[in-house]
Amino acid sequence: MTNKIAAVARVSSNEMSGCSFCSHSIDGTMDFAAGVNHYLTAHACTLLHVGQEDVAGRDGKPWATTVALLGAW
Repeated sequence: MTNKIAAVARVSSNEMSGCSFCSHSIDGTMDFAAGVNHYLTAHACTLLHVGQEDVAGRDGKPWATTVALLGAW
């Protein structure tokens, strides 16, 4: 039997969003860890990846942000 990921959620230190699975507000800009922990504890997601993502800053120069990808089975 193969386990397959049914959905992937993303938390970014550069974004505010809602939870992909419920109405909980995720504010990665203020508390990145709380956003990740919400998916881990409330939805039993698995942490798939944590890394850096570069986005354009206000001045056009690269701005490093942290992203986490979480999988729901």
